[in-house]
Amino acid sequence: MNESSNRLVRKFNPGTFQSDEEVIAQFVVRQRELGIVLDVLRGNIDSASCQHVLVVGPRGWGKTMLLARVAAELNADDKLSECLLPVRFMEESHEIFNLTDFWLETLFYLVRESASRDPELARELREVHAELVKRWGEETLADRVRATVLDAADRLGKRLVLMIENMQDLCANVEEDFGWQLRETLQSEPQVMLLATATSRFRGLDNVEQPFFELFRIISLAPLDTEECRHLWKVVSGDHVSGREIRPLEILTGGSPRLLVIIAGFAQHRSLHQLMEDLVQLIDDHTEYFRNHLEVFAKSERRVYLGVIDLWQPSSTGEIAMRARMDVRTVSTLLGRLVKRGAVTGKKIGKKRFYTATARLYSLYYKLRRERDEAAVVRHLIHFMSVFYSEAELAEMSVKLMAEAEKFPIIWEGIERAIEEVPDIGSMFPNMVRPNIDRVSRPAMAIDDENVERLLEEVTTVFDKAAKYEELGEFASAIATYDEAITRIGDSDTPELLDS
Repeated sequence: MNESSNRLVRKFNPGTFQSDEEVIAQFVVRQRELGIVLDVLRGNIDSASCQHVLVVGPRGWGKTMLLARVAAELNADDKLSECLLPVRFMEESHEIFNLTDFWLETLFYLVRESASRDPELARELREVHAELVKRWGEETLADRVRATVLDAADRLGKRLVLMIENMQDLCANVEEDFGWQLRETLQSEPQVMLLATATSRFRGLDNVEQPFFELFRIISLAPLDTEECRHLWKVVSGDHVSGREIRPLEILTGGSPRLLVIIAGFAQHRSLHQLMEDLVQLIDDHTEYFRNHLEVFAKSERRVYLGVIDLWQPSSTGEIAMRARMDVRTVSTLLGRLVKRGAVTGKKIGKKRFYTATARLYSLYYKLRRERDEAAVVRHLIHFMSVFYSEAELAEMSVKLMAEAEKFPIIWEGIERAIEEVPDIGSMFPNMVRPNIDRVSRPAMAIDDENVERLLEEVTTVFDKAAKYEELGEFASAIATYDEAITRIGDSDTPELLDS
């Protein structure tokens, strides 16, 4: 049993039904960003005007976990807990359309957060909230609810840290004057500070005529690096892995904490066939998440992104434009946007820039959904392995792949497609030669004895190697290899094997 067996790591709702101790124990990445946020909050304790923070990063990059960790620290640290109270909203603020809604939601979550600190105050606030909700048509209701929130903060003797996620959606759904009204309160009332998240830098942040211009200290999340992926993998799976071992998963997930947690159920040394089965199950379990990842893009951006993930390998702007059936200049502009959003990575090779999906796992998802073709996914996995594993590792893998190809023809079909597209792959996998099942008699293949089956696999591999020498005209090597196979059979005293 590995070290993670008793830990429940949330993929989509970090902190839900988890103690502060559990959140702190599982938070092993984003330490730098945590330090920045806590420094800002400490500076707000005695300030006449609070600094507000916006954490920006694509979905699945750890924004919710970071907020959960900040809340845990505000509860656990004696000095911070004396002065600050975290008030966490739900991840989607579906009920906020105007300033009245905002303050009613604030009061609702304040009731929950204050219950363990001052039960009597929490009961009173709950009753006030129920009464104020009934007055939803009153013009001055927003001011009354805000006054109730600020009074509660004074009675608690704490400043409120309002933790609101997906600010880009909230700003898109509220009334036009919402932003300016909220800004006025945030700049004039030091009892309230905002710690928010967004999936990207939405338009209002950089427009001097918009209410949130220069209001926030913006913290942009980057993909996890190799060492961070290694630490997170240890927490999620309980396995200690080297940087070399985690690197393929870093590339496959694009350094996304959520994707890394999702695929943590994959054993590192499973067969390709088992990996395929698990991959299909993973996509089946998380189809909604993968689909939502595509739907966040505007129509033209999505078209370019689909071209990138369908091409899979690093591709030029021209190749992507051809695949997307769009003008190359338009595609160039849209690729720039996708790179800025963290969905696509660009790398200059020579005079050209080539692009890939930041998280290659989305390519596998798209291939399975679009082509419904196992061989196509095998092909891409082979390409992936050829890039990210060493020659020694590939040599070892090729023996296992050949054994699997004997049992599962779809695997060999995928291997053939990979070699057809990139002939060099054949040399990267030195033991990769087409299996010839006919060389082994059916009675022998039907033997149930495990040791005999293993020896048969070894002999079959040797026969295939000899056949390869024959094809190359290296007859002396072929004869020597056949002799090796005969010697192995001759050393066996198993009647079934000798008869075969």
